[in-house]
Amino acid sequence: MEARAGFRYEDGQLSASGVPLARVLATVGSAWVYDGDGIAARSSALARSFDGTWARACYAVKANTNPAIMQRVAAHGLGAEVSSGGELRLALDAGFDPARLVLNGNGKTQDELALAIGSGIGLVSADSPSELARLDASAAALGRVQRVLLRVNPDVDPHTHPYIATGLKESKFGMTPIEALSACARAKSYPHLVIAGLHVHIGSQLMELAPLEAALVEALEIVDAGRASGALLDTLDLGGGFGI
Repeated sequence: MEARAGFRYEDGQLSASGVPLARVLATVGSAWVYDGDGIAARSSALARSFDGTWARACYAVKANTNPAIMQRVAAHGLGAEVSSGGELRLALDAGFDPARLVLNGNGKTQDELALAIGSGIGLVSADSPSELARLDASAAALGRVQRVLLRVNPDVDPHTHPYIATGLKESKFGMTPIEALSACARAKSYPHLVIAGLHVHIGSQLMELAPLEAALVEALEIVDAGRASGALLDTLDLGGGFGI
């Protein structure tokens, strides 16, 4: 029988890409088993779905830090989203292009900011106005100019579980639109930063397109106003959260 990708029963045995899991258990004992071919196929499909000249899909490293999986994803040209210095190191070791990485998250330490900027990371998302000053100081110390995103809370209901809804007014993440526009107006106050765009992440396990479309509308309105105040804003990060 020709082996097929995925987990399925073949000749009465649960198999992964044609390999019986009983054989894996007998050989290595208890283990996590992944469908490498399936991961590669989905990575390839995502890469093909976005025109690389203007759009990019990024792998959320927090989802799974297995080096073999990350290497397969990186091989297809996807970027990666990291939320800590440890995740950044793992992504670099897995072969991700630093220019295709974005560092997100609140509570980033000064060491993490320095590591990111020093690695040549493509984008750092500032979760609060106060973080911009810290980013500017880190970039100045390294003699770099860093592209940054302003994480904005658009107050959009993602229609998901309340514990993983992160774009509502009461959510603890991101700036208000007014704070983001104030930062755009003060862009020249950060000589070692380029305020390159916005980051909007409204939640995880999104099963509908409508909330993403609503977030996009809000973000584009902020982009127009921010550009009018002199900020570059050529990049828009719509976050992630595709439902399973």
